[in-house]
Amino acid sequence: MIIGLTGKMAAGKGAAAEYLKSKGFKYYSCSDVLREELKNRGLTEDIPSLRKIGNKLRTKEGPGVLGKRLLAQIEKNQDQPAIADSIRNPAEIAELKKAKTKFILMAVDAPLELRYERTVARGRAGDKMTLAEFKEQDFKQLKSQDPNAQQILDCFKLADYTIVNDGTLVELHQKIDEILNDINNF
Repeated sequence: MIIGLTGKMAAGKGAAAEYLKSKGFKYYSCSDVLREELKNRGLTEDIPSLRKIGNKLRTKEGPGVLGKRLLAQIEKNQDQPAIADSIRNPAEIAELKKAKTKFILMAVDAPLELRYERTVARGRAGDKMTLAEFKEQDFKQLKSQDPNAQQILDCFKLADYTIVNDGTLVELHQKIDEILNDINNF
């Protein structure tokens, strides 16, 4: 089984992935593919650079390139359930649905102000920004007429499950457990 994670910046995809890893899932991330690409090109890692390199890769190799790259990595370890994190384009979902195993997409969301607070608190490279800058970066990821750009809102429409992560970590884990139980009961 592959569980794909899509969501807005700092909604809790990472926290969801950590919990799934504790349940035996192996972690793969579209963002890690982009970070590696930036590193190989000697470029700085920040949100605008990640978005820009992702859009360039999608333009050059097709909008599903990150999903295709992750699926190749995942299928090398077929015996283990997997997480495909940081999905931001519907074509990535289409590629991951080609898997030889079941693919389930979870969307993770949270209120904007809470997501901004989490961004400031996590202190990841490229996360230092004002609330206005955060809103601008958030908006650029949500929707685009460019099929090679990030389209998180369209990914949300394709989700099998949506989690609103506006509570505690324990509450997030409970919501994930409910989804896993639902999946296993099919």
